[in-house]
Amino acid sequence: AMDVSGAAHCSVPRCNQLDFLPFRCDACAGVFCKDHFAHARHSCPKASSASVQVLVCPLCAVAVRMSPSEDPNVTWERHYTSGCAQERPQRAGPTRCPVDGCKEKLGPSNRFDC
Repeated sequence: AMDVSGAAHCSVPRCNQLDFLPFRCDACAGVFCKDHFAHARHSCPKASSASVQVLVCPLCAVAVRMSPSEDPNVTWERHYTSGCAQERPQRAGPTRCPVDGCKEKLGPSNRFDC
């Protein structure tokens, strides 16, 4: 058998999936796969309303707070139907030259010329 550093089996008994990027629950410290990391998905006994977990919307990149007792899919659906911009925010960073084909980043030393 191949031993991969950092890999762990999901703590949900019916799952037990070997995950190469496992999640550790911030409330109960259990190790979970991507399907069971949310408090509601593994019925976390130590989750409380004070605990904060968020999911990042893949469409608008907004962090949406998850309720410990709610399925993450329900949380995302509510965000999508009530407040999602459905487009990613403009990329921050250095301004690029406006000339077609030029990829020069404009900054304090080359504000006008590329």
